[in-house]
This record gives sequence, C-alpha cells and structure tokens, in this order.
Amino acid sequence: MTKQILITDDSALARKQLSRTLPQDLDADVHFAENGKVALDVLNSQPIDIMFLDLTMPELDGYQTLEAMQKAGMTTPVVVVSGDIQPLAQQQVLERGAKDFVKKPISRERVDALIKAYLPNTSTLDTQRAQTPHEKLSRRDIYMEVVNIAMGQAADKLARHCGVFVHMPLPQVNVFEVTELTMTIRHLAQSNTMNGVCQGFSRWKGSLVKR
Repeated sequence: MTKQILITDDSALARKQLSRTLPQDLDADVHFAENGKVALDVLNSQPIDIMFLDLTMPELDGYQTLEAMQKAGMTTPVVVVSGDIQPLAQQQVLERGAKDFVKKPISRERVDALIKAYLPNTSTLDTQRAQTPHEKLSRRDIYMEVVNIAMGQAADKLARHCGVFVHMPLPQVNVFEVTELTMTIRHLAQSNTMNGVCQGFSRWKGSLVKR
C-alpha cells in the first residue's frame, strides 16, 4: 500500500531537500505544508503515515502543532526536523508526543533509519516514488534556510552557555537593490538603537576580493 508522507516546513528549500532524501524506491506520496495550520488541515482530510515537522514557522509553529495533535487525539508519528537544536527544544517536542528529533540538515542515512523505524514493512517500487510536489526555489528561499540553521546553532550555544531557553524568531531575509542597500546603511549609521554588520565583496579582474 502506498504510504502518505507529510513534510511540514515554512522553507521551500527544506521541504525540497527532505523529500529528496527519502528512499528512491519508497512507495509513497509526499505532501507539503508550509506551516502547522496547513499541516492540521492535511491531517484532518486524509490519513498520513508519518510527518516530518519543523519548529520555527508562522501561523502555527511546531510546538503548537504537536499540542493541537495531542488535543485532537491524532496518532500520526511525528519526527521533528529543526535548526533549533537546543536541549530544551528537544525535550519539549518529545514531551508533546514527537517520536524523534533530528537536526537540520538531515542526511539520507538518517531518513532511511527513520522510515524503517516508523514505517515498518513498507513496500518499495522498481521506479521512483509515486508523487512529490514540485516547487520553484528563489534566492531568498535559500538564504532564509541558511539563516535559519545559523540562528539555531547560535541559539544552541547561547542556551548551553547561559542555561536558558532561547525563543527562536522567524528569520527575516530581504534581497536589496544597490539603492536600497545604500539607504539601509545610512539608516543604520544614524540610528542609536540598531547596529549592523556588513560583509562585502567586490569583483576585481575576474575574481572575488574580500573587503
């Protein structure tokens, strides 16, 4: 029987990467949800055999999604895949019913192990899996996921050093035109409440020179 897999993450890049790590011969249909609210709609509309869930998302984050699933009595196995790797974050998701916690980026070997653990006796196909949603990625999608993982690693180090739980904000990434960047730098220079760090590069004779 074809398995139903739900990947819930606000990052289009993360959804696409995770779907590509699924076993190529797995007989499964893959569904995408960009936040917990959409994921709950999918879970209420059809049976899902396993869900991979991010934590930091708009509308309904991973913690709230797990709580809503518990309240509704949903028993779909959930594996949290997140850039927020703080010890307390891992503890909280397990207390809310998640089966496992994996840090981003997830490896193909780890996904194989999870499939075997939570989808036993899963059938395979001689060809590639049945259906996977196709999404176009923008530069901003890529930058957002890089920032998300970097923020998660920074939060983990801070949490371990200070013995606190760091509430992860949604990463905010914007691609500036040259004129917009100039205005932003001018605004930073005149602000008493905001600081900026800039890493610049310039092209010189066909090579990138760090400034």
